Amino acid sequence: MEKQTIRLVAEEIAQAKALAEASNMTVAEWYRETIRDRLTGASAVASIQRGFAEALRNFQRDIAAVDQQRHQVLVNLMAAAAEKSAGAGPVEAAKPVCPKCGVGHMEPKRFTKGEHEGKRIYACSNKPCSLFSWTPDGQTPYTTEA
Repeated sequence: MEKQTIRLVAEEIAQAKALAEASNMTVAEWYRETIRDRLTGASAVASIQRGFAEALRNFQRDIAAVDQQRHQVLVNLMAAAAEKSAGAGPVEAAKPVCPKCGVGHMEPKRFTKGEHEGKRIYACSNKPCSLFSWTPDGQTPYTTEA
């Protein structure tokens, strides 16, 4: 290939540098592409089309990266929700019927005072019934020894 030297004025060089930067190329690459386009009969439209194609590829790559990040966030949220619900047990377990009156259900309560403060006890939901138990089935009655 034969090497040619072209003399340009400072204004033309500055313009070529600006066009090369806008095309994300070195000045030499920009000159080669421009001359090749002229020799093959390609117009400035072809250069613009290449620029749009490159911008579109970059945009698609960026969107794919954002989509991947969002997908990962959703996967993490779903995994956390599944893990949380796995340990939750049944939504509402059936409450045992009171063995003393047979009408009320044994419901959990907590001691708020005294030596058993904070401990769980079960009491019949039927007000006239006076059964208190350490177990939900009512089989272990409340005593101070427990």
